[in-house]
Amino acid sequence: MFENFALPTAILIASFYFIWSMYNNMIKENATRENKLFEMISKFNNSLDRFSDVLNGYELRLGNIEKSVDDIKDIIK
Repeated sequence: MFENFALPTAILIASFYFIWSMYNNMIKENATRENKLFEMISKFNNSLDRFSDVLNGYELRLGNIEKSVDDIKDIIK
């Protein structure tokens, strides 16, 4: 009787172990992928913040140029 169940039991245990190890590897890979994506998003946000600072600087410069042009117009009138 034991011989009849030994092979199927061994196959069942091996299959369970294989599926369990694949599942654990998938979880680890997903966690690694998530961490990399969060790092990239953080870098992208930092780049956007720096770009926003540059645009604000340009806006201030353009405002100063516009004021200077208006002052010159007033002088010419």
